[in-house]
Order: sequence, then structure tokens, then C-alpha cells
Amino acid sequence: MLVLTGSIGAGHDAAAAAVAERVAARWPAASVRVVDVLGGSATSERVYATCVRTLPWLYALHYWLLGHVAVFRAGTRAVLGRLHARAVDAAMRVHRPDLVVTTVPEGVAALGHLRRRGRLPVPAVVVPADPAPQPLWCDADLDLHLVTTPEAARRVARYAPGARVELVDHPVAAVRRGTGPRTSRSRRRVYVTTGSLGFGDLPGIVAAARAAGADVVTAHADPAVRARLVGPGVEVRPWIDDPAAELRCADAVVTTGGGASCFEALACGTPLLVVDPVPGHGRDNALVLARAGLARYCRTHRDLTAALRGDLAAPPTSTAPDLAGAVASVLGTARAPLRAEDALFLDAATGSVPQVLGARIVVESGPDVDWPALLAERVLDRAAGLELLARRLVGRTWVPVVPDPADHLASTTATDPDALGAEVLAAPVDPRGTGWRLVSTATGPREVTIAAAVHHTLGDGLAVTDALVRLLTDEAAALPTTRRGEPDPHRPAVATLRGVAALAGRGFAGRRPLPRGNGRGNGGRHVGRAWDAAAVRRAARAHGVSTTVLALTVLAEALAGTGAPTIRTMVPLTARLRGPGPTGAAGNRTAAVAIDLPIAPMPPTDRLVRVAAALTAAQGSGQDDGAVAVLAVLGRMPAAVQRAFARLTYRSAFFHLLASVMPGVRRPLHIGGGRVRQVVPILPLAPGVGLAFGVIAWADTLGVGITLGDDVVDPALDVPGRVDAAVSRLCGPAGLRPREEHGDVTVGGAVR
Repeated sequence: MLVLTGSIGAGHDAAAAAVAERVAARWPAASVRVVDVLGGSATSERVYATCVRTLPWLYALHYWLLGHVAVFRAGTRAVLGRLHARAVDAAMRVHRPDLVVTTVPEGVAALGHLRRRGRLPVPAVVVPADPAPQPLWCDADLDLHLVTTPEAARRVARYAPGARVELVDHPVAAVRRGTGPRTSRSRRRVYVTTGSLGFGDLPGIVAAARAAGADVVTAHADPAVRARLVGPGVEVRPWIDDPAAELRCADAVVTTGGGASCFEALACGTPLLVVDPVPGHGRDNALVLARAGLARYCRTHRDLTAALRGDLAAPPTSTAPDLAGAVASVLGTARAPLRAEDALFLDAATGSVPQVLGARIVVESGPDVDWPALLAERVLDRAAGLELLARRLVGRTWVPVVPDPADHLASTTATDPDALGAEVLAAPVDPRGTGWRLVSTATGPREVTIAAAVHHTLGDGLAVTDALVRLLTDEAAALPTTRRGEPDPHRPAVATLRGVAALAGRGFAGRRPLPRGNGRGNGGRHVGRAWDAAAVRRAARAHGVSTTVLALTVLAEALAGTGAPTIRTMVPLTARLRGPGPTGAAGNRTAAVAIDLPIAPMPPTDRLVRVAAALTAAQGSGQDDGAVAVLAVLGRMPAAVQRAFARLTYRSAFFHLLASVMPGVRRPLHIGGGRVRQVVPILPLAPGVGLAFGVIAWADTLGVGITLGDDVVDPALDVPGRVDAAVSRLCGPAGLRPREEHGDVTVGGAVR
């Protein structure tokens, strides 16, 4: 574990020592390294102390701006993050920790900076050294904030909405804890501390305590100040070597609001009074502790005198859990920044065109299966172990969550498969809340259809399919894929530049070639088909092309004769089948290529040749590499730039339809003991794009999903009917899957 502290006062070091001690006690074999983010330099401490002593109004103004002006807070955080990120990054590389904890705001800023740039792969925990976390202690992109009072938790939530916060015991080392014998005295013994930097009017505080008839023990490094304090009933030292001993035997502790002094007094059960607090965070410390009933805030020296003359109650003993247990809860659960590839679909989504994809899963159902109960059991048992399903967005950072079946299982009255598909497209899923959901319904006498809706930000079609297979099937199988070889780790820059140039060279898509729709948004209409996989593959082999080329040719053939020679089609190509990473990893790992599908009248065999040539040329042009490079650069840009890029490019100005052909599963899989007979993909549209076409192989079928935006494409065009006719021309009548006895719904001779 790496603990970040800072050489401004002694409070940050004291909290760091407590963290290191607790972790070592919980994991005796753990390696703990404490690193000073400020490099041990006294410059920061001198600047801070000088400002507080000589220009307290300026420090108070700075603190007020941090709490009330978001732009100032963001700018300060950005400057501190950049300033200290290099030192923290270097420490991370040297020590390679499994966990990093910071007890200093500069560490918070640096860790947040690294996290947002994808350079913080381990969990990060914030342990404020003050009872009242100030704004720079709070960052929603870090994994956990540990505070000691509910009011402190509310402050974190206010400054960093969505941040995870837990209450823990005071961050105080064991040697500074515990109550001691308080002997009976004729006068109270008061320990006055102004912290390691000596803030506050110490002579005035001592005089107020003496006016209450109390004996005083205190310390100050300045001989001139000590000389002013000498007098009856006052014991003054240059330094107190064992403050815990003084805390244990004192009848009260008076402090100017330093975090470590407050925490240590509370840990020793000594009545605590705060007076002359440091502007800004010191005053907030006093207010938070007073509201929690842990201290008395004396606004004047006269108030202090009155308080010391009255009854002094010991603070309540903390019952909050030890901080080591909270730290343990985040091990292995690091947050991750939103990748540019995923942000594209978050930013491209609109109210009328949500970026929701999914699938219709058709299962042979036995009479005794309670499908809602079965799905709830699978979600409860398996979803937490599937990264794609066990995370949500906070800001632009992925946060691990444990999915609750109540949040992800919905009911439906639909029994028509296409109506289920339309429900998926309009499903109220959002990566910041419920990112996915499942519904099940009977669609035949012995048939159940499970409809899954997943926000595109969570993953692409292949990742979603893999997650659903792992979640739902009795076999809990992974999606099998065949890799196409390893990528070249030293790919020449010129090849990438060539790909970027090819991508840019595609330019605008031009006028929409399909008849315009009614202009009224309908959220997308879904139509499913099932093709006979064996017949389609035989036809592909007979024509000497791949199944992907044949499927794209079916689409082009269906759209032939609509008045244009070509139609710009965006075809995603997965990057999962290259390289060593898991094929089912969460997120979008595709790069699309733009193809001009030929839709002028011509013989189907000629169209096959042209589609094959267009796909080969697009793959060889390096467009996919160019798209990866562009997104890599975009990922380093501010969120506003990424948002503008998505809204500018992911729309009909650059393509007219989406087409995706995905690998699936050929071997038999089961859900609830019933065979999965068919899977139909459900693809989202894009703004101004009225047609999406998806194909996935499953068992002995090719599931075909067609999404139509009737506001963009005239429904009279009857794209599904044209697809049926096209597959018959290219594959013969056997290409259309016949009706099965298990109850597929038949429309126009084709199975949905």
C-alpha cells in the first residue's frame, strides 16, 4: 500500500501514521510505504503559515471561493493535479501498490488527475486529516472517502456528487489513544494546543483559561511567545514530546481547530473546546464538531472562560468501524475512467434516439419454470462477477456496483416478439443508473423470449452477447471466438496516418437515398427474422464469399432500386479478435469502416462481387486503425470536446445506415433446462439514421434484427419484406427459416 502525506503541519503525517498502523495490524505481511507528496520541502508550509498569520482574510477568501465557485474549485484542482501528478505517478511506478491512500489534498488532486487520464489502475482512498473535509479533499473519481461524522459525509456529497463515503473511527494511532487516570484536583488542568504551526492567539487563550481558575499546560516554539506566557498556573514548554499523555490526564483540551489535535482529544475521551480557529477549514472543523456534539465552539475568549467554569462532558465514544475494514472493501474494485470509445455512445444519445442495444433470446420452455424467479437468481448469483453488468457511471468514471435484481428485472405485457424489440429500444436504461434490464414473456405454447436492453456505453454487441451468455445460460459459457492473429505492436505511424487520411477522405455521406419518413419520432421499430444458417453458409460458399459479405449483399439487394447508386453504410469491425485481451471485456472495442453499398439495379451476383470488393477495400484502407487513433487522441481531450465530436460525427451527415454481422454460438446452450433456439440482435439507430441491420449466428439459425425509424425512412418502403425477398434470391427459399412446431410467430412466410 502507498500512503500519500504532505509536509504542511503535523496533521497529515499523523493521519498517515494511523492508516499505516491500522493496515499493518489487519495485514501483518502488508508492505506499506509513506510518501510525502510535497517532497519534504518546507516551502509550502512557510507560504501557508505566512498567509494564515499575516493575510487571514485572503486565506478565508480563497477557502470561500473553493466552496462556492465551481470554476475556481475546478481550476485549483486542475492546477494542483498537474503540479503533483508527476511525483505521485513516479511513486506508483516505484512501489507498484495494490492500493493508494492519501491524507493530503494535494494527493487527492494528483490521484484524480491520474485517474481521469487512465493512469491510476488501483483503488484510491481519501482519509481527510480534518473533521470537516474541504472541497479539495473530495473527488468523485476516487474510490472511497473515509470521514468521521455524518455532517462530514454530507460535505463530501455536496462537493463531489456521487462520491462513495463511509463513516469510520478517528484516524489516530494507538499510542495517541485511550483514557488515562485523571487525579482529583482543586483546579482543572487544561491542555492548550495551537498545533505544530502555532496558529491562534495563544497568550489570549491562556489568559482566558486562567481567568476560569484552570491550570494550563501548553507549548510554543517561539521563545518570545513563551516568555509572555510565564506565570502562576501556567506550564509552558518549547515542545510536548508525548501529547497523548497530556491529553489523557487533562480535564479539557482547548485547540484552535487543527485536525490532528481534535481527533486525538476525541480518541482520548477528553472534553474538547475550540477557540480562535484558523480561517476557513479551522472554523469549519469547529462547526462540524459542535454540530455532532463532539466539541464546544467558543467564539470569543470570554465564551471560553465561561465554558471552562461550567460542566464539561466527555465526548461520546466512537462506535464507527475501524478504517482498515473500509479500506479492505475497495481492494480489487478500482474505478476506471470512461474510455473515448464508450463516451461516443453516451454523448451521441438523444431523447428521441437513445443508444440502447440488446437481443431477443428465444428459449424452449418447460411447464414448471418460474422465469422471473430464475432470472432473479441468475442476476443475484452471477451479475456481480461480470464487469459489463456490475458498473455504473459517476461523472465520467466507472464505479463498481453489485446489481440488485429489483433494479434490472422488469415486467411486460407484450407477447409479440417485435413488440418486445421495440420495448428494448425505448427501455429506460442509463449508464448512470440502471444500465441494463431483462424482461421475459411467453411468445408461444412452449416458448419464452427473454429481451435484454443494454445501454451502448456499457459495451458493443460482442461484449453484450458474451455477458448475456455468461449471465443466463445453464452452462455459464463464454462466447467462443477465433482469433485472427496478433496485432503488430510496432505498427508504423505512417500506417496509422494513412488510416486517418482514409477515414477523413470518406467525407460527407451526401443526400439520403431512401424515401423520407413521416418526420414524427417513434423511438425505433424492431422487426426480427431468422435465416437458416446452413443454407446461408452453403450459398456463401457457392458464391465464394464470406457470410458477412453475403449478409451485406442481402441488405444492398433489399434496398436496390430506391433511386441512388450507393448508400453509405457504417460497418463496425471488432478489435476483440486480435491481441491477447479477453474477447468479452466490457466496453466498446470496435472501429467502424464506411462502405458505399451498391444499390443500383444489377444482377445479384454482380452485387455480391461489388460488396466483397468494397468491404475488402475498406478493411485494407486502414479506416479502422484511423478510427482507433482518432478516439485515442479524443480520449485526452476535455469531456466537452468529446461530447461535441460525438454529436457532430455520429449522425446522418456521415452515414445513412448501420450494419453489423457478429459471431455467435453454434453449440447447444440452455437456460432453465430449455434449449436456446434463436437470438435476434437489436441495434440502435443514430440521429437522422433510420435503418440498422444486425445479424448474429446462433445454433442452426442466423438471427436478423432490423431497426427502423419511421420518422426518417418511409415505412411504405417495407424494408423487412424486401429483405425476405433478397435472401430468397441469393440463398434460395431454404434461406428463410420455416415455421417450427415450438411456436415461432410467422409473418409473410418468414419467421420472426
